[in-house]
Amino acid sequence: MVDTPIVSEEFQRAYRNSFPSQTSSGRDLHVSDVIIPVVDFTPTASGASLPFPLQSCVNGNTTTTGSTTTQYRTSLNTNPSFYAVDMALTGDAFAQIAINPLGSAFPTGWITVKSIYYPNEFTSSNFYLFIPSGYVSTFDHYIASGTSNLTITMTPVADINGNLTAPFNYDPQ
Repeated sequence: MVDTPIVSEEFQRAYRNSFPSQTSSGRDLHVSDVIIPVVDFTPTASGASLPFPLQSCVNGNTTTTGSTTTQYRTSLNTNPSFYAVDMALTGDAFAQIAINPLGSAFPTGWITVKSIYYPNEFTSSNFYLFIPSGYVSTFDHYIASGTSNLTITMTPVADINGNLTAPFNYDPQ
């Protein structure tokens, strides 16, 4: 077996910077003629991970809320998480999604996340929403004139720590 030190200082420095815990051995990086296979069974390496567009598709975990009421405010979801959101609005109206601290009165402390207003036509807005711990998401729907319909679809895509949420009943096995 041949154990040869790597003499490239640039490569050694890159290795030390990338793996600082390995530099305390007092030994430089060496090359060996022994082949050691490395097998990575993570979903990303094996190709079993779900691409994000499929991860955030509408599924059994998706909730839909709607409104046709002139002045309407309600809670959407109290679970702290990340969501893929689609807002669809028709008519002469205004709609917005906000996050609000739990236990505080509306509008005290709220943060408007997304607002849409298009008179006499249809619009749709797609975005991602993060609801922190201790907050609730709310939506407002105000009709200026005539009739209006607001539909909000929320699909959980990750928990509060950023761990991706699989679609309902998805099993890659």
